[in-house]
Amino acid sequence: MSKLASLLATLAAPIAALLGALLAWLWVEGAFWFALLAVIAVVLIGCVLYWIGVRRIPVDPKGSIPWLECRALALGGMAAAASALVIHVAIWLSPGDKASDGVKEILGAVSGAIAVALAALFIDASKEAGSKWLADPIKGAFQEVFKSHQFDPEQPAAVALYDDEGGWGFTERRRRAKEIADDIGLPVRSP
Repeated sequence: MSKLASLLATLAAPIAALLGALLAWLWVEGAFWFALLAVIAVVLIGCVLYWIGVRRIPVDPKGSIPWLECRALALGGMAAAASALVIHVAIWLSPGDKASDGVKEILGAVSGAIAVALAALFIDASKEAGSKWLADPIKGAFQEVFKSHQFDPEQPAAVALYDDEGGWGFTERRRRAKEIADDIGLPVRSP
């Protein structure tokens, strides 16, 4: 994995949390619709770019990889929205100054439990940005596109498509796409 890809995978969860804090701030300041539209726009852009990548696989396997990796935008937008929801729920559940100590403790515990549950569901998933967010779906997209090809099991394209050794990480995706393009006679258009 390249140093940049490793850094981005490491920073996925903190970036989602920070963007979630920004969305929560917009929400609290009365710009809920702006925050919602921003999330929808990022998710849609990520989905459209991924869709373009899937359509490019048959003609330029290696060149399709950056497009396919834009799927992280959609999932990152959803993780940021989940982070904003965690923050907003904590604010909503915070008791006023006049609440008794017992009410404050109960609401604090409920708020903490909800935050942990939402974090476990959404935000922690962003820590697996490289594998679950990208590797498995990109592998699936390549296998779906080339499922009608009759590859000999020993053929380099078949090995690149179906052998899981080495995974489908950042560098491996590019290597596999190049092998597939070379083996089936497609020109490699991207470096």
